[in-house]
Amino acid sequence: MLGCAVQLVLGVVLVGLAWRLGAASRILAVAALLLAVFQAVGLAGAIAAVGRGLDFHKRPLPPELGRRFGILHGAYAMADLVKAGALAGLELLLLRRP
Repeated sequence: MLGCAVQLVLGVVLVGLAWRLGAASRILAVAALLLAVFQAVGLAGAIAAVGRGLDFHKRPLPPELGRRFGILHGAYAMADLVKAGALAGLELLLLRRP
């Protein structure tokens, strides 16, 4: 959870810094921040709750439990990839500035 808090703080700082750089920079910074909020609020707690239950389950896992964890984990990983894309796009915009 500390990692989520750090990402949120850095996201707010990034939006503040990118705000004066133009609309495209603002959009990419805000998109990255919104994805970090989605991960922190919508996914991290659910993954932790399901994950704690997995520790004490017999193997193989019940299909429903494994599927739920897989969907949550996949959504978190996909959000990370999209967030990385937004940050890479912002970096390209910054590198092209005169």
